[in-house]
Amino acid sequence: MTIGRNNPCPCGSGKKYKRCCGVIPADRTLPSGGSKFRFEPGSYGGPSTGYAPSILCQKQFSDMDWRDHFVLANPDAPCKNEASALATAEADLAEAFGRKQIGGTDADVAVSLKSKGYMSVTEFNIIREEYVEPQAIVGERNDAARENHMMINFQCKKCRKEFDCDVGKIRINEETMRPDFEKPIVCPRCGNRTIDEVLVTELGQSQMTKATWNL
Repeated sequence: MTIGRNNPCPCGSGKKYKRCCGVIPADRTLPSGGSKFRFEPGSYGGPSTGYAPSILCQKQFSDMDWRDHFVLANPDAPCKNEASALATAEADLAEAFGRKQIGGTDADVAVSLKSKGYMSVTEFNIIREEYVEPQAIVGERNDAARENHMMINFQCKKCRKEFDCDVGKIRINEETMRPDFEKPIVCPRCGNRTIDEVLVTELGQSQMTKATWNL
């Protein structure tokens, strides 16, 4: 049986499940530059669009202040209902952090989730309902997400022009830990460029961080 995170905790404490027995374990947090991020399984979609496993990343601002940071969803693993999507996300998250517990790194967590098909969702709503089975993460994938578009801002080293380029899906090369792009980098003036022939701008670095979860 799947317990909604906003439902009363079955232990009888009177608290919400997520504030009692459903507290996110400490081993599902990632430190980064003085900040901490934690990850919560959920479901993405709805009755009309279908459900997919999803993972909400929250950033810590103080001991009790965790704010929604970004959402990952796996459109490659459709589920028949919300409970099934939630259970799948829970299992995927446990496996990803299990790699870190046996000597892996934060990057191994990202690689594990990306290998299963999780991708960043740019437009989403977080639905937290009181005492009903919640649809934790609800939204409609926009056209860019549906077609695997990812725009990154680069600067060409040859002509020095800054430009946005659709690189498609981004994967982390497990050997070099550098990004591999599904589509070529194309400078409007110089044509196809390799990753060594361009600079990733400050904006591009922000876009890359969100896309690869390299927190």
